[in-house]
Amino acid sequence: ILQATPPNDFIDLYLNTNGGTPSKPFIKNSVGVFIRIKRFLPIAVESEFSRNIEETVALGRSRGFLPEGILPFAIDEGGN
Repeated sequence: ILQATPPNDFIDLYLNTNGGTPSKPFIKNSVGVFIRIKRFLPIAVESEFSRNIEETVALGRSRGFLPEGILPFAIDEGGN
């Protein structure tokens, strides 16, 4: 799925939690706008409430809106 190695903080998060709700949900994007992260997608756990990373990648690529090399790993307040 991914052609690069994720940062160590990302790897540690998934080794310890496999997704979940962030304790500090706001991040600032590259243009200075704060975005709220609602939850991190699990790697491979099946859930009736949300897709995991693998399912999200497959859906995004099949619908043509997720380019190669992009890894969706979180859901924002708007469900994106």
